[in-house]
Amino acid sequence: MAEVLDLVDGDGKPLNRTILRGGGIPEGCYVIVVNIMTVNSSGKILMTRRAPNKTMAGCWEITGGAKVAGETPVAAAVRELFEETGIRVRENELIFCGSERNPHWFNYYYLCYKDVPWDQIRLQAGETDAAKWVTRAACLNLVKMDTRRTPESIRSHYPQIFCKSTAKEKYDVYDAEKRKTGTVLGRDLKPPPGTYKLLVTVMTVNSSGRVFMTKRAEEKKNPGMWELSTGHAQAGETAKEAAVRELFEETGIRTDAASLEFRGDVTVGYCIFSLFLLRKDVSPEEIRLQAGETADAKWVTPDELLRMHENGEAILYGDAAMLRQYADILAYKEKN
Repeated sequence: MAEVLDLVDGDGKPLNRTILRGGGIPEGCYVIVVNIMTVNSSGKILMTRRAPNKTMAGCWEITGGAKVAGETPVAAAVRELFEETGIRVRENELIFCGSERNPHWFNYYYLCYKDVPWDQIRLQAGETDAAKWVTRAACLNLVKMDTRRTPESIRSHYPQIFCKSTAKEKYDVYDAEKRKTGTVLGRDLKPPPGTYKLLVTVMTVNSSGRVFMTKRAEEKKNPGMWELSTGHAQAGETAKEAAVRELFEETGIRTDAASLEFRGDVTVGYCIFSLFLLRKDVSPEEIRLQAGETADAKWVTPDELLRMHENGEAILYGDAAMLRQYADILAYKEKN
C-alpha cells in the first residue's frame, strides 16, 4: 500500500494536506525527508547502499527516508533508522542538525552517536542491500556521487563531525524554538543551517533615563561602532547567566539574574538575540572596560541613541525588531 505523506509550505509549516508517495507534489508544496548520520566511537560513519529496485540504485548514502503522515520528523528518523539498518534508538538519542529546502522537499538532518556490533545490523529488503562503516573522507566522496546531496551540505549540517575548531570558547546550538539541539560547537564555527547560536543584549538605563552604550574596540569587527552590551552565551549557560557575565566582563557593571527584565528574542541570520533591560545607577568608579572588547563607554539619552542608529554610528542587532522591544524606554515609533 502506498505511503501517505504530509505536505508543508515553503516555511516547513503543515498545510493539513496529504499526498500518496510517488504522486506529484503540488506547486508550492513540499514533503519532509529525514537523514540520519550514525557515528561510532572510532569516528566511523555508517553508510548503506540503495537496493537495485530503487532510484539511484547502488548509491551509497547515510540513512534516510520520507516522513509519513502524522509523524514528527524525529519520530520518522527513529523509524527509518530501525527499518533500514536494524538500529534501535530513542528520540532523545538523536541530535537535530538543521534543515534545508530543496525543490520539492525539506531535508531534516539528525546525528546519532552509537556503537553497533556488525551482527546487529539488519538491512531492509528492497531498500538497502549493503552497509559499511567509513571514514569522514570516504563519506564525503560517496556523497559526491549522489546528486541529491552535496559534500558541502553534509559538511555544513554536521560541523561537529567534519569541521575542526581552534576556539577555546564553545556554544550550544539551538533550534528555531530556542531549544538546545545537543550540539556544542567552537565559537569560530557556524551552526548548521536551520539552527542558531544564542547571544544576549543588555540595555542598562539609569534613573535619569539615560542608556549605557559601549564602543567596539579596534580589534573587533565593526571597530568604533557604538552598541548596547552584547555577547555570546557560552555552552551550558542560560541566557540570563550569559547576560550577567557579559555585562560584567565588558563594562564592570555587576548585577544578578533577578534584576534583569527579559524583553524578548530577535533572530538575525543564524543568531538569536535574547534582550534584557537593567535599571541601575552606575557610578563612574564601577565602569571597567574589557581590553580588546570595549574601547569607550557613555550614557546617552534615548533620542541620542536613535540618532546614532539613524546616522550609522550604532549597531542595534535586529534593527527595528530590537527597537520595538525597548519602545517604552526609547519612545520609539516605527515608520510606516
